[in-house]
Amino acid sequence: HAASAGDVQAVIPLLRQLRAHGPELHLVLTTQTRSGRALAKALELGLDVRALPVDAWPWVDRFVAELAPNVVVLEYLELWPRLLRKVKAHGATVILQNARLHPRRRGRYASGFYRELLSLVDFCTARSASDAAALGTLGVQAEVFAHSKHTTLAGQEAPRVRALLAARGLSGLERESTWLAGSLHVEEADAVLRAQVALGSSRQLLLVPRYPEHGAAIAEKAARLGLSVRRLAAAGVVAGDEQAQVHVVETVGELRTLYAAAAVALVGGTLCRRGGQNPLEAAVAGCAVVVGPHTDQIHEELQALNGGFSCDAEGLAATLECAFQVGGETSMEAVETLVLDAQRGVEKVAAEVLRALTLAS
Repeated sequence: HAASAGDVQAVIPLLRQLRAHGPELHLVLTTQTRSGRALAKALELGLDVRALPVDAWPWVDRFVAELAPNVVVLEYLELWPRLLRKVKAHGATVILQNARLHPRRRGRYASGFYRELLSLVDFCTARSASDAAALGTLGVQAEVFAHSKHTTLAGQEAPRVRALLAARGLSGLERESTWLAGSLHVEEADAVLRAQVALGSSRQLLLVPRYPEHGAAIAEKAARLGLSVRRLAAAGVVAGDEQAQVHVVETVGELRTLYAAAAVALVGGTLCRRGGQNPLEAAVAGCAVVVGPHTDQIHEELQALNGGFSCDAEGLAATLECAFQVGGETSMEAVETLVLDAQRGVEKVAAEVLRALTLAS
């Protein structure tokens, strides 16, 4: 199970490994968002893609009875009580991948309710030693590996970048004057758009919302600030022209490639209390990386980048301009270490899945 498009991307390496091991495996991927299902259906891995039912009787009961799963892999920390209890009652092995206990929320997991749910987990990988230690206090022994998303880190080939920019009508962008706000949450939009106003017409903004359905609302905010706006979707241009100051890209699965069109990237989720999205994809694409003050979830990644450029919402415009002037420098050796560790984690989870399937057969 992977709740959203970002979580789907995190399970893709595992799904590919499992499909390579067993073309005959019935791989079911459940999600809870339209963007997640769209991305999953586009993978061409022979997946049975479904929406996760409401975690209540009779929906979950029917769902589990129909599938009778042998193994259930939950991305991040998706603890659905009825689902967990029902799959365990059916004899399934339960695995948590990339488990993360947010520091501000760890107290609530100490309750008997969550301890009982976590006792149903058979194997777990955690994203950091701190997460593993916190899980350990709750009775879960977790092995630490870098986030599985890092297995896909690599520079984008120039032809692919050019093809995507042409398809989205972005070929006219000048990389040296373009910045990208990636995986941006709607509550961060005001600060980002005000920064674009302050930067002026010499800079262009590629804005990729965390959830594409928020694109229209963000575009309206930009227009109210006097910015010229262009909205782009998978089907083509929704509104606006190539000379717009702000290009809102309402697509799924293209962010890694779009980073190559910008000189500077702001990491979404760091200007609000989300803890930050993955900054490494931007760095590998050659962007100078800018983050806000909320980086709880990306400490390890930022260490590989020597911290990047950091600021609060009020200082965003000035920091962006500084990043344009200074540029970015990423330690590819540190990135490669993360990639290898993430690959080991995926291989470990795949081995546990296959072992459980062998025992169940």
